Amino acid sequence: RTFTEICALCNQLLLADEYFMAVLVLLAFGAYLRPTEALLLKVHDLVAPTRALSDLWSIVLNPAEDHRTSKMGISDESLIWDTKDLLFLSTVFRAIRLEKRDAEDLFDFSYHDFYKALKEACAALQILPMVPYQLRHSGPSWDRLKNHRSLLDVQRRGRWKARASLVRYEKS
Repeated sequence: RTFTEICALCNQLLLADEYFMAVLVLLAFGAYLRPTEALLLKVHDLVAPTRALSDLWSIVLNPAEDHRTSKMGISDESLIWDTKDLLFLSTVFRAIRLEKRDAEDLFDFSYHDFYKALKEACAALQILPMVPYQLRHSGPSWDRLKNHRSLLDVQRRGRWKARASLVRYEKS
């Protein structure tokens, strides 16, 4: 998907009062998250910047303390939220942490609900339907197209072990 389509989808979700679904779209796109990784995020997985270290937020995936592992069996992976076109989401992260300070789950909807909302948003925009997993691949494509990240940086951020998995991002 193009960045324009991603933004249009988010706008459509906002018009449907699906604020957190719009956040999930941008988060999955910018962090190359698998749908399940995104849906399982907890509020405390959004880590605020520490002045002495960085002014960027980070996202912890599959914290060992929650007894979660990735598809590859890894815990405690972290990503810096440095997606060039989406840095404004740091402000959203701050607001979410305040709003959900007493909650555990970052998102309180199911994969099915998210899929259905995406399908409806695509229909309203008259664009081809999409599945949530496409967000994981759209982010790297955008980053490579705009030369925001090297192929190696895309591989690290997406946590792909095999370089062969990255061929799709080098197609013109």
